Amino acid sequence: MTRKLVPVLWSVAALALIACSGGRPAGLERAAQQPAARVSTPEPRPALPVLPDVPFGELPPAADPRVESFFAEARRLSTPEQMMWGQTQVPPEHWHGLRAPLKRPFPGVPFTQVRAFTFGNDRAPYFNYGQSLLDRKVPGCGGSAVAKNGTLCPSLNPPGVVLSNDQSQRLINILEDGQPRPGRAPVVTMCLAQRSVQFVFYDGARPVAGMWMDTHCPYLGVHPAAAKLYPEQYMAHDHGALKALRCELALPGRTCKEPDPSLEAAFAAQTKLDGWDVSHIRLRRIPIGVPLDLKLSELNAAQKERLCIGQAMENPIQPGTGFECASGGTVYSIDTDTCIARFPACEVSVGELVACQRHSELDLCLEAPEAAHCRALLPCFFNRSATPGPPHNY
Repeated sequence: MTRKLVPVLWSVAALALIACSGGRPAGLERAAQQPAARVSTPEPRPALPVLPDVPFGELPPAADPRVESFFAEARRLSTPEQMMWGQTQVPPEHWHGLRAPLKRPFPGVPFTQVRAFTFGNDRAPYFNYGQSLLDRKVPGCGGSAVAKNGTLCPSLNPPGVVLSNDQSQRLINILEDGQPRPGRAPVVTMCLAQRSVQFVFYDGARPVAGMWMDTHCPYLGVHPAAAKLYPEQYMAHDHGALKALRCELALPGRTCKEPDPSLEAAFAAQTKLDGWDVSHIRLRRIPIGVPLDLKLSELNAAQKERLCIGQAMENPIQPGTGFECASGGTVYSIDTDTCIARFPACEVSVGELVACQRHSELDLCLEAPEAAHCRALLPCFFNRSATPGPPHNY
């Protein structure tokens, strides 16, 4: 078993929570400057199984179809093309930002529709919930649903779910009822708020207000534009009403089923069969997004960015972390900005190289016999480098 380079490989239960939670809470963004690169030496690992019906670098399906269905849905939601990142948007004309409510109840301004979105599936897997790979580059995003220019943030999964008039009113009532009141004891929980669902209030086609919900803990919050009348986040007082509404919405990837012992046993059996490393990777194997027969030297800027983002979503090793191989040399994991800036112009196809990079997620130094052809391609790996990248931003 390879020594863990960073503490990022968790149990399937924790992984399920991460896949469904949609990102880091506000205020926990990591410092921009990272410490010096850390270097470890991988321990020898047993040879990986070679299965005749499974392409090189890929994983066989999970043994239980229910487990495979869970992983498939998590991968679908994490595919950039399934997010607003892959959609064409036109900013609203004469946009001046979300409106600040002048009175209660929320949102304090006229609206005609409320739409709920899952979001935050663009997080990289390293360092707990990882950095936002798409939202972090768009002003106003990274915890909100609406960018500063009035478009939806790139990590939202369209088309969203339109709330009925009754559901919209119940959502507002839950929010208002959760406001602190004199004489009522506050709700106490050990949960850490996770922004996993975003609500956008529209007046016609223009967004006018925003809210968020935690699907695991009874938290609600509002967009900072409403901060004068509402705290940024607080506990919902009526847990049952919040859960009932969440279940009615049936948002993709936000399960509302009661615990199923047989399914939990199936996850445990798959984890035992896979080992922790493979269980982690199953969540992240998203479509490559670029024609497999293209050579790296033929890619345009958008295709290079897509490959770097996709590999960062899959890569379980924190950027800046390095490891020394017994065969010699130190290899560093790099972030998306460094990946794009240093993208190699090799005469090797995307399909062949990505297969080797995916294989290397488990066989870090490409020591397995079936990976011999990949060792010659190491200079073309765009998610690794022989030198560490510059300090990167989270």
